[in-house]
Amino acid sequence: MPNEQNEHRLTYAQAASALGISTDAVRMRVRVRRGTLRSERDGDGTVRVILDADQVRPDPDRDDLVGVLQQQLAEEREARRRADTIILQLSQANAALVQRVPALGAASNERADVNASRDDPVGEYPSTPRPREDPEKPASWWSRLLR
Repeated sequence: MPNEQNEHRLTYAQAASALGISTDAVRMRVRVRRGTLRSERDGDGTVRVILDADQVRPDPDRDDLVGVLQQQLAEEREARRRADTIILQLSQANAALVQRVPALGAASNERADVNASRDDPVGEYPSTPRPREDPEKPASWWSRLLR
């Protein structure tokens, strides 16, 4: 009996890919008609083809794909590291700004006090239009257009 460490238990499709033959050819070799490949049934009913390590041929396309995926993973990890660094820096800057909030609040209260002391009531509400200086004089053509 072959060493189980050198054995691969594969589905029909995986075995076909490993052997370089079609899935139907694998099924024919597993069945009693040929019996050249061993198989076993899992607990869930899936048939696994048992191949020795020397029967499995390397797949260069798969190796290329693994290399590309490893490179992509390394790039994603680096991008995540940079993002984490930026988040840390922004959090520290935010914490520094939070410490300044009481000082900023006091300054804005002083500005509000200065605005409240004005005699011009229109100045408190910048969105309120100023009244015309001479109500008898007709409005300009552009102010009539904007009404």
